[in-house]
Amino acid sequence: MDLKNNKNLNKYYQTSFLDGLEILYAKSCTTDFPPHSHSTYNISLILKNTFKTRLEDKILQAPVGTICITNADEVHATPCDSIVGNSFFTFYISSDLMIKLNNNQDLFFNEKVIYNQDVFKELYF
Repeated sequence: MDLKNNKNLNKYYQTSFLDGLEILYAKSCTTDFPPHSHSTYNISLILKNTFKTRLEDKILQAPVGTICITNADEVHATPCDSIVGNSFFTFYISSDLMIKLNNNQDLFFNEKVIYNQDVFKELYF
């Protein structure tokens, strides 16, 4: 955390509900995240600067006010703006919970950038 320059002010939370829902609030993050995967679904609310996610076959660009989704076990990298940083709010939701919420059906998001202000506002309060 770089308090002097107000960059990389990242906070991580884990809840005791919703199957241990994990949350990352990244404010002015200038640190790149190299290729990796999670066993969870990542649902990111983009708060400042266009958010880029590099997948195996393409680079996604999610503008401010959109939602960017990464499927469970999907390899991705997140290059952040090295000067002013990116701000985003990510929910890490377990596969079991997502399947349960989807009427016990497997789930895969083909559309990874969601342009829906109403949904965004419901998730970011």
